[in-house]
Amino acid sequence: MHRTSTHFVSILFASVDNRTVLVYCSPMPNFTIETEQETDGRWIAEVPEIPGVMVYGVTENDARAKAEALARKVIADG
Repeated sequence: MHRTSTHFVSILFASVDNRTVLVYCSPMPNFTIETEQETDGRWIAEVPEIPGVMVYGVTENDARAKAEALARKVIADG
């Protein structure tokens, strides 16, 4: 099993009078992504701090990216 801690900041920009301005900046909670390779070769990635965030990927990086995207969506949806 591989474990990494991931840190995010949520930033929202908007265009005002042809200028890009920072509208909102909020740190997102830290979370851990655990990955493990299944016997059939697929990779599974899970975020233990967020129930239900568990995905499969063809590669470890694929599974990690999918878990990260799902975790960010769950956090954003509150």
